[in-house]
Amino acid sequence: MVKNAARLANINKEVPPHTLRHCFATHRMVRGLDCRHIQELLGHIDIKTTLIYPHITNKTLKNIPSPLDNLKE
Repeated sequence: MVKNAARLANINKEVPPHTLRHCFATHRMVRGLDCRHIQELLGHIDIKTTLIYPHITNKTLKNIPSPLDNLKE
């Protein structure tokens, strides 16, 4: 199923089934789901295993306003 989906999406490289799991976790994190919830969903015993996903979402950090932005001069 994964190979067929990759082919239909015109992805011309091998896509292992673990990619779906990785995408699931990454998309949940981008949408704001807490790491502890993602840990539970993925069945990770150690939170360190789950914490490999935030590096992908660093782009979203740029969209978080700083409290310093609200200071008046």
